[in-house]
Amino acid sequence: MTSIREWKADEYQKSLGFVPKLATKVLEWLDLTRTRVQPDGILDIEIGRVLAQGEGKLLGLDRSPSMIRAARENFVFEMGGMGNIAEARAAMMGVVARTLKQAPENIREPWFFPDEEWVRDMMEVKVGGFEVERSEMEWRPTKIDGRGGLEGWVRLIGGKLFGLIRDEKEREEAVREVVRLLEIVCRREPARERGDVEYVVNYVRLRVVARRL
Repeated sequence: MTSIREWKADEYQKSLGFVPKLATKVLEWLDLTRTRVQPDGILDIEIGRVLAQGEGKLLGLDRSPSMIRAARENFVFEMGGMGNIAEARAAMMGVVARTLKQAPENIREPWFFPDEEWVRDMMEVKVGGFEVERSEMEWRPTKIDGRGGLEGWVRLIGGKLFGLIRDEKEREEAVREVVRLLEIVCRREPARERGDVEYVVNYVRLRVVARRL
């Protein structure tokens, strides 16, 4: 099975569908009479029901055309913040670098997870045209059920990084090694005692409410 190199909306919903479902807090921030700008990610359709009560709008920003197409139907709202999925990123960067016989610092990380200060500076100063009205970072440990769920998550999140490995056999071994590592560091012990298989990944979510000037 070849690793996925580009995020597709349907694959996102299949392997990372839990992300928007856990993001209901931002609904409390919505002002139904004003436009809100929320970078990145697919939001549950529930937000549409909220906006339907007023005249507010959401402007979606994302690098993936597939995600933008999906956002036209379901809306867009938040992104990963600094420190997001750190254990998985470290495992993937280390394994891919070793496979390619390169130093990890020479491997370009395909993800970018900023902090609140970076977002404010970018939107208000460097790009301009927006005023950040509210933002927050939240550490949100997120459960992934079963080894199959963990592997699917790894393949989707790390698709572009694994794609740097040209040889298919080496690429698949790299994926399997990352999964084995995360099975160790992310296994949820109480679930293990019950005989369940659950893994917890340390998500950090960055929420932004911005107003177009």
